Amino acid sequence: MKKISFIHCSDLHLGCRQFNEQQRFYDFVDSSDYIINYAIDRKVDFFIIAGDLFHLRNINAATLKIAMDLLKKLKNAGIEVIAIEGNHDKAFYVDEESWMDFLNSQGYIKLLRPYYEEGRLKLIPYDGEKGNYIKYDGLMIAGFGYLGATTWQRLEELAPQFAFNDDEFRILILHAAVDKLLGMDLAGIRKGSLEAFRGKVDYIALGHIHTRQELEDFIFNPGAPECVHIDEVRKDQEKGFYHVTVEDGKKQVEFVPSIHRKVFYFNINLTGIHLPEEAIKRVLHEIDSAGMDSFDRPMVQINLCGNVPFNSFAIDTGSIAENVKSLYNCLTVEVLNNTNLAQVKDSGSMPAFDRESVEKNVIAQMIAEYKPELGDMKDELARLILDIKNWSLTGMNEIDIAYEIEKMIDKPLFYEAAAAKEGDGNEN
Repeated sequence: MKKISFIHCSDLHLGCRQFNEQQRFYDFVDSSDYIINYAIDRKVDFFIIAGDLFHLRNINAATLKIAMDLLKKLKNAGIEVIAIEGNHDKAFYVDEESWMDFLNSQGYIKLLRPYYEEGRLKLIPYDGEKGNYIKYDGLMIAGFGYLGATTWQRLEELAPQFAFNDDEFRILILHAAVDKLLGMDLAGIRKGSLEAFRGKVDYIALGHIHTRQELEDFIFNPGAPECVHIDEVRKDQEKGFYHVTVEDGKKQVEFVPSIHRKVFYFNINLTGIHLPEEAIKRVLHEIDSAGMDSFDRPMVQINLCGNVPFNSFAIDTGSIAENVKSLYNCLTVEVLNNTNLAQVKDSGSMPAFDRESVEKNVIAQMIAEYKPELGDMKDELARLILDIKNWSLTGMNEIDIAYEIEKMIDKPLFYEAAAAKEGDGNEN
């Protein structure tokens, strides 16, 4: 086969208007445009989008126009765009086609998607309207999009259809999470599910998880090039995409950093203050030397922790956010008040702060306080509430969410708690 090169990116999330800030809408556009310009400058052969081109299923006209303008640049440069649907791209159940289908029909992308025969996933060639693989001289690209909770099962059906073959370079595109989101029905699979493709596929191009992940020299997830959630670069995670070159059957994979708005994180221990009004002074003192002035309107996340001798809700987080935003010309400031949470260990460093654990802890405390009859299952209920939030954020459909809730309330412990509540004669 001749030498080829391609870009592998994912989770561009066009249309995201984070924190209701219009500038964030353009940040996601700029990040995508940077990758496209890079591809054009390097004269790559293909541009692979491993799902979630869009942030919402029901995009507005402005988002569609921008997407078409960006993709047109690649089309005019003679670069084929091969894409799959992510969970954010898929059509609603009442609709037959997604906006990705529309882009496919207009010739902006080649959309690869699942095809089922007798209830099983089957490989069929792309014909311009349907199909899940394309073959070129010495190259095969297959893609199946977001398969949700059935991902592991579908991969078992798919693997035997790939024969061992040293004559062509094979790329498999999936919107799935490896060793993440396990048990949450959000396309979370174990790495072992992909082992069946070893020797059959040379490059597995993933999307879905917003941070970079590389496994076994043939599984690659670039992550989102912009921060879809503000804490995505908290632990020095890199943002970017892959530029892959294949020559004589050998691949060279280069991770290329993307452009994204700068984010600052502060973990501020308020132990030692005596009045709520002192919190703002401590915050401003801690962040004064962080060098935010040298960045154009950065985003900031502040985690307040430690123990204070008053009700933690007396801390005016809104005032803190407004002061920091004004003083340092920030685009947005998020303040998390996690003071007086004794159960959460604070190491004093932001990377060690586990936001989900704090949220679970707070919800469990509220259940125990306001619904004591459910105290025995407060942790399980808190976990369910967080799961519902995560399912909604990642685009899980309403029917599946309702099913998961029904499974919870069918548990005997829930009935026992409800019966105890009824026996007490208490009102809700």
